Amino acid sequence: MIAKVLPCLCVRKKLKTITASSQNLTCHQLSFSDEQIEEARANLPELPDAKHDRFVADYGLSSEDALILTAERTTADYLDASVKEGADPKTVANWIAW
Repeated sequence: MIAKVLPCLCVRKKLKTITASSQNLTCHQLSFSDEQIEEARANLPELPDAKHDRFVADYGLSSEDALILTAERTTADYLDASVKEGADPKTVANWIAW
């Protein structure tokens, strides 16, 4: 019999894993320190919503352009790399988005 593992975030510091099979249901709780949580958070890539907000705030792009540019990570990375090399963000965004 194959069991399914379904992770669900219960509270900020606890992760509950539910192992479900046709006969029983067991729960295991794991606790994480604040340091472990911050380390994990620091190692996460920038999420699309955060990248969208940064493109609007830092690059002065419209929300619509930022939405198009953050739809795919490679496109957003290309914009970031172009700006890092000195390109104007709005010009690059116009070339990519339209």
